[in-house]
Amino acid sequence: GHGLMKFKENETPTLRLDILRKIDELLPGFPLVLHGSSSIDENALNEFNKYGGTIKKAKGIDVKLINEAVKINVCKVNIGTDFRMAYITGLRKALTENELIKERIIDALVEYQNTYRNNPKLFCEEHNKKNKYICFHCLKYYDSYLKESVNSFISICGDIRS
Repeated sequence: GHGLMKFKENETPTLRLDILRKIDELLPGFPLVLHGSSSIDENALNEFNKYGGTIKKAKGIDVKLINEAVKINVCKVNIGTDFRMAYITGLRKALTENELIKERIIDALVEYQNTYRNNPKLFCEEHNKKNKYICFHCLKYYDSYLKESVNSFISICGDIRS
């Protein structure tokens, strides 16, 4: 993979296409992955901030660079930040504009808390289904985990209970 980089204020995000070309020269057709390749569109950032985001400035990889990398030997491009910003923006917008959605989410969170608070073993089994064992860490911390899940939701989406 081509690693994630942090950019300074005066830096322009770039990709080392020369390295990708050299890899392709040495290992023709070897599939590579670009990590940290979100473009962070300015309009998307403005919309994100309109619905409660607090990101003042953000930089991403120019789409032209990504297109160039794909022509070389990149078969997968990870753009998680772009997806998360779009998801959170859409969720906040829906919560702001639709009372029914607010009520349904609150009901689901309350049901989630009540189900697992009364049965810590069930919580742990659901949390670790594929591992087929009881996670003692979960049993020890499940109540705070449930509270934290609601608090995390509130920190992402705002307190929609009002």
